[in-house]
Amino acid sequence: MSYFRDQFEKGMKSHLIPILFVAVTSVLISSCKKSDDYLPVPYACNCGSMNWRSSVFQLLDANYILADSTVQLSRRYYITADVQKEGEELTHTISMDLEVPDVGDGIFYIDGTTIEFSATIQERNDNLMIRPYRLYRPTEGVIQVSPAFLGGSEPVSFNLVLKEVDDSGNLVGFEFPFSGSFKVRVGIF
Repeated sequence: MSYFRDQFEKGMKSHLIPILFVAVTSVLISSCKKSDDYLPVPYACNCGSMNWRSSVFQLLDANYILADSTVQLSRRYYITADVQKEGEELTHTISMDLEVPDVGDGIFYIDGTTIEFSATIQERNDNLMIRPYRLYRPTEGVIQVSPAFLGGSEPVSFNLVLKEVDDSGNLVGFEFPFSGSFKVRVGIF
């Protein structure tokens, strides 16, 4: 009887390995599943838009800090948008720093003699081999702020005329319009 038991155990061992191999392989194959290709969803703050070179773009971000920590109504706004057009594969963004000494007045102008705010616009276009970074400043324009004196949403609109700034700090090239609007959330101080 021990002969038959030994033969049975040998037979089970010799058949057990292929059976386990087939079972493990089946589990591995059936558990693998190809997922859809990853498509990134662009971040959208739903905080405004800008008109750049005759096209409207939604902002990716709009925020602010106090431009002067001793003046509660001073603002330095920062906005940015992706302005990548069809055919451009690399980064193409516009960012603007906008500083207002005191938003309590509501409307601010800049022209040949009046400077009531400062603004700097940066363009980054990695699709260009020559001068992928450009800097612009307004030669004239208006900014309107509805101050959030008690906190909450603070809408800002701007309508500027820009010129490019060269490496020496001089305004060069042709003027072109730049406009838009955005909202920031102001906390109570």
